[in-house]
Amino acid sequence: MYQQKSPRNYAKTACNSCVKSRRKCEADSSHQPCKRCLEKHLECIYSPSAKKRGPKPKRNTLGTITHLHEEEFNPEVSEINKTAIFESDIVYGLQEIKPALSDRCANCYEQKKACEHSGIPGKFRCERCRKRKTMCLIQCIECYKKNKDKKETTPRCNNCKVIMEDPPLDYNFIRENDKIYLKFSNNAKIEITQEKFRDLLKLQKPGSLDDPNNQLQSSITDSEYSLSNNLITEPLSWLDPNYSLQPYSFQSFVTDPLPQHFGFNYDTFFDI
Repeated sequence: MYQQKSPRNYAKTACNSCVKSRRKCEADSSHQPCKRCLEKHLECIYSPSAKKRGPKPKRNTLGTITHLHEEEFNPEVSEINKTAIFESDIVYGLQEIKPALSDRCANCYEQKKACEHSGIPGKFRCERCRKRKTMCLIQCIECYKKNKDKKETTPRCNNCKVIMEDPPLDYNFIRENDKIYLKFSNNAKIEITQEKFRDLLKLQKPGSLDDPNNQLQSSITDSEYSLSNNLITEPLSWLDPNYSLQPYSFQSFVTDPLPQHFGFNYDTFFDI
């Protein structure tokens, strides 16, 4: 009758001799010589750094939680930890993390047009939205992907930016037909009269000409002199006569004829 062999007892940690010969190490425990070393009359030595056999032991999560509850409560350490956590929350709150924005506004994406920015993207309207006088919607990456996947029609969230502000235009003072003009980078220009020149300074330095406490009046005088000194060969009629003897220099500019009357403020008065 067939007799079933008794299961062999393999040591969880093999001895050095079995490891070198690549043989199975049979022993009742790691503290007793293995069967092979006894048969070969070898010294059975177990190295403590040897790798243990078998599956990795399961992590005793319950025991760890129990151990934490059994630890002695230290109010001083607990108070320090609370303070550290509170301070870390304050620092994290100050460092506001904003999501990334797309580099193309929603209008340009819908029309499959290039989104050109004459300034900082996400701060001013793109050139196309500025010319069409429409808002410029810069979507966050998440809403941009929804729009791209056609999941929603022009999705918008609190992280998206609706921009109505335009970048400041570059300009130069030019002279044409004995008149001074302010010419912008988009070729629009306005005639600079004494009243409009003062309005320009009011926009740069808020205040009233009648207020003796501000420096607007002296700034106007200095700016009028600077304008005439850089642009004209003869003093303007509305300049301070004290500056009429100063040397003037002027470089002529070729300009397009003025298409129509332009107001001063670009957004509210210009009609291009």
